[in-house]
Amino acid sequence: MEQTVQRIRVINDVHGNLAALQAVLSRLEQLRCGTVICTGDVLAIGPCSGECLALLRSLPDFRMVFGNHERYFLTGLDPQQIGQMSRAEREHQLWVHRQLSSEDLDYLFHLPRTIRLDILGHRIIFTHYGAPGPQDPNHPFCQLQDRPTAPWLDRIFQEYLSEEPEGIFYGHHHFFSDIHGKTRYVNCGSLGCPHSGVPLALAGMITVTPESMIFTPLMVPYNAGEMLARMDAMDMPERGTVKRIFYGLQRY
Repeated sequence: MEQTVQRIRVINDVHGNLAALQAVLSRLEQLRCGTVICTGDVLAIGPCSGECLALLRSLPDFRMVFGNHERYFLTGLDPQQIGQMSRAEREHQLWVHRQLSSEDLDYLFHLPRTIRLDILGHRIIFTHYGAPGPQDPNHPFCQLQDRPTAPWLDRIFQEYLSEEPEGIFYGHHHFFSDIHGKTRYVNCGSLGCPHSGVPLALAGMITVTPESMIFTPLMVPYNAGEMLARMDAMDMPERGTVKRIFYGLQRY
């Protein structure tokens, strides 16, 4: 019998937060979701990049696209990228890279920029972020926009619109948004960066039937203290900045 309901788990911007990832995967397992798709940036910021990547790769049906942090690893922080980073950020990125293996490099090297799914008559596209114009392998993502609008999203995702997708799911910007322009643009929000200081991991579930595609945002509580302690125990570079900016702890 043909399956008439399919559920897809969507995550983005895990950023080395193992506790948040474990909590989200446990919640999504309860919801009986199938495929897990990540729109990039599993690596960096948090202390557990290698462990997060290993956990995701162990899932029976996991797919992901590369984000800007995966590209930093692939290019070895080439001179152009280094020139755009502060010394502290370079130290943090190089520390992250030392946590990863040659097998990780091989896996990341083969990641696509885009995943396209055609499910029960619905086309869905997953990518990390939009492009600045004609696709340039050296600059695959355009400059981040803090307050995305429908015209902005129509422009940066223009290359996909001729395919008439029902939805484009993306990450990079760490905050939830669900905006209708020439198609529907959904950002689940960062799973691993609780900017507000409240330890809630953001994710989403897509439920597809022949008649509809329904997106359900998810907020899953977890123990952020575990990750903060790991940052200190591992002597992670720039952990004070990470705690202040990406975890919302203003005392740092």
